[in-house]
Amino acid sequence: MNPILFDVFGWSIHSYSILLIAGILAAILVIRQNAKLSSITPDQATDLIILMAIAGIIGSRIMYVIQFWENYQDQWARIFFVWEGGLVYYGGFIFSVVLLAIVARVKDWSYLESLDLLMPSLAIGQAFGRVGCFFNGCCFGKASALPWAVQFPFLTSRVHPTQLYESLFLVLLFLLLIRVYRRAYWKGETLCFYLSFYGAGRFVIEYMRGDHMHYYLNHTVSQWVSVGLMIAGLLGFLLLRKRFPYAR
Repeated sequence: MNPILFDVFGWSIHSYSILLIAGILAAILVIRQNAKLSSITPDQATDLIILMAIAGIIGSRIMYVIQFWENYQDQWARIFFVWEGGLVYYGGFIFSVVLLAIVARVKDWSYLESLDLLMPSLAIGQAFGRVGCFFNGCCFGKASALPWAVQFPFLTSRVHPTQLYESLFLVLLFLLLIRVYRRAYWKGETLCFYLSFYGAGRFVIEYMRGDHMHYYLNHTVSQWVSVGLMIAGLLGFLLLRKRFPYAR
């Protein structure tokens, strides 16, 4: 854990912020390359990923604050301290997907094609973000005696490095999505792979999370959203593949 990397003229440079920026830059490189296979230009794709990143941060923060309102009701100013951590990914994902629907309509882009283009970049950006969570000390796991368990200074026992579990999983998912995107036969195929596989992976990893979670019917909010993503992905495989073929 190392939330502050160094100070510059009295300003603290947070590792979480640096990894977040690194993730956005990696996502830009990927989406510009993949845009060559779509009707969206690389420059348009760059604008898209930056807009989605901003929307993702806003949506993630809103969902976190709602979920843990008791931490902010007497300190409203801290709502804006994003560099401290405190983002719920699914909030950002939902907000970005809704915003993309509006952008695609205004720009006259195919919504499914835009989502397909976005998914590999999203996965690699998330991978960097989870490493940022590790350095920040948030999103930690439950107590563990495994050899690779880690000790955070604010905890009394060693825990699962769930942040790194998810980061590794996301790198593997990214490699899969790159392959799927470049060989996709129908619009929405890459999206469906992301929804199905990320939903399943996140559902499992949540069982090892040990930070302060809110449970409903013995499962976390994120697990219920993960179930929704898996269902959406599987339905997409059934409904989209014959209706929206790619003309590459």
